[in-house]
Amino acid sequence: MRIRLVILTEIVFTLIAVLPLHSQNTADLRGAVRDSTGAVLPGVSLTLLNKRTGQERSLLTDSSGSYVFAALASGEYVLKAELSGFRTQIRDAITLQVGQHVNLDLSLEVSTIAEEVTVTEATPLMRTANAEIGEVIDNQRLMDLPLNGRQFVQLTLLSDNVYLTPVGTRGAALAQTGRQVVIAGQRAGHNLYTLDGVSITDQYFNNLVI
Repeated sequence: MRIRLVILTEIVFTLIAVLPLHSQNTADLRGAVRDSTGAVLPGVSLTLLNKRTGQERSLLTDSSGSYVFAALASGEYVLKAELSGFRTQIRDAITLQVGQHVNLDLSLEVSTIAEEVTVTEATPLMRTANAEIGEVIDNQRLMDLPLNGRQFVQLTLLSDNVYLTPVGTRGAALAQTGRQVVIAGQRAGHNLYTLDGVSITDQYFNNLVI
């Protein structure tokens, strides 16, 4: 079990099983585009708009109808899918958080005239792509909550099943920066700490060094 701490305009905690480390400060949006029969649609023009910055990114689906928008900043997006002979589809209110890898499949309908369909995304009730457990501590909570010495690691205690190492234990004695957090019963030495994508984990004791 490990924890990723990312400080941008907000603090993000991601508690995940030990897996290969992906991009720390960004999110990914990927999926496949098919027609109403389930057949894949290559060559679909996709445009992704960041609603806060106005920045656009465009690409075409590959031969298997798949697409990947990688290294995206957190925020709210609009995805537009266009292909000649099909209704243009717009997926609005796609919210991405730091460290997320979101799968969004599209289904386009055949149309003989120029038509456009807008779909507003809803937050999924269950994560099905992976076993990650994440929590976002937004900027407002960061400013309002009192922290002793502004130690950001204390914010991990807002998450379920996270607590401090007991006083007087070997793990507490080895912690250079004070008591460490324990996640879901795992040892504190199994945590990985990063700040803005850079590791701040001591390589000898696996403790936080800032």
